[in-house]
Amino acid sequence: MEAAGGWVSSATLEKLQAASGLAFSSFLGLHLANAWLAAPLGQVAYDEVQAVLRRWYQLPLFAEPLVVFLPLGVHAVTSAALVYRRLQRAKELSSADASPTTAPRAPWHLTLHRYSGYLAAALVGGHVLATRGPSWFLGHLPADFSTVAFTMEGLLAPLFYPYYVIFSSAAAYHALYGTSQGTVPTRPCSVDKMTELLTSSLRVLLPAEWTYKSRFAWVRSLFRVEKKHVFNTLIVMSTALSIVVPNCHTLPHTQYTHNCKLSYGTR
Repeated sequence: MEAAGGWVSSATLEKLQAASGLAFSSFLGLHLANAWLAAPLGQVAYDEVQAVLRRWYQLPLFAEPLVVFLPLGVHAVTSAALVYRRLQRAKELSSADASPTTAPRAPWHLTLHRYSGYLAAALVGGHVLATRGPSWFLGHLPADFSTVAFTMEGLLAPLFYPYYVIFSSAAAYHALYGTSQGTVPTRPCSVDKMTELLTSSLRVLLPAEWTYKSRFAWVRSLFRVEKKHVFNTLIVMSTALSIVVPNCHTLPHTQYTHNCKLSYGTR
């Protein structure tokens, strides 16, 4: 079994990568969904929902390191190790003396998944520093819509608009694709057992003829996610984000901007 440093197998790295990615996605999904509430519902709803969601990933105090930073760190390290192995393997194949071969080309959706991860990894450090750094180094600062409003005004807007769209789209696609791959069972019987279990559970709620006639095709589809569905979801989420960010200017966020200027200093 191939191992990194002679002690961690590739299979173990892949399992750690998948588990840490799934754990971090539980936070990422909430984080992105809350951001998209700003345009249709306003800043008050944004702040209220954020306060509720933080009960999952910030309260108690140890929740944020376990739910956010630990999975993110494990995912980054295991991903880097697997990338290194993949490059080494490709180098070995290309430099083989006898019957030289090249590494098989990955399908486009997997390549997009990888490069979206590279992009998100390059930006996540600055994002964490910008959002959490002031509270870490300058004391308690308001963590509400004021930070978003501040970045979308004046000279910062041309920089942060593409930043929000690109970063969020890359993170969303990477998480969606990775989650879909991790939830597809390797044995068809697993899907059959899940379908049978859900059919039995819902039998009391649905007409018997509808239950058995349809055989819960929609349940089975949940566990066989096609790549095009993930890609289409990315398009929808990116479109939603492109609507949210410009509308930040039209929302009444004067007080939020004022709070943020008090924290970061006036310009």
